[in-house]
Amino acid sequence: MAWRAPTFLDELPDLSNLERLLCGIAQLAYPNEAKVVERWLVEMNASTRSHAWKAALHLWCALVDPKTDERGAPARFLHQNEDCNAHVRPFLERVGLLRELTPLLGPA
Repeated sequence: MAWRAPTFLDELPDLSNLERLLCGIAQLAYPNEAKVVERWLVEMNASTRSHAWKAALHLWCALVDPKTDERGAPARFLHQNEDCNAHVRPFLERVGLLRELTPLLGPA
């Protein structure tokens, strides 16, 4: 299934992955923190090799949900995180994945 979720970090590779979706939802739920994550990634990329969506997701988790790791991030950002809840369905609908991912979201 082809899709591309628009986010603030469009220059990162791998345009079609779960981490990109989760980062897009986190960006909507935490717009002020999005600037911090973007700055961190720019600084990290300037000093080391290029980082991708897994690094961005780790930064989001550390910043807004520190007890969540990469394995728990989908459940937290798609279903359990109250700040993200209002943004999940509209974001997934906008990128054409709401029908496919609805079973992962839990009750509406």
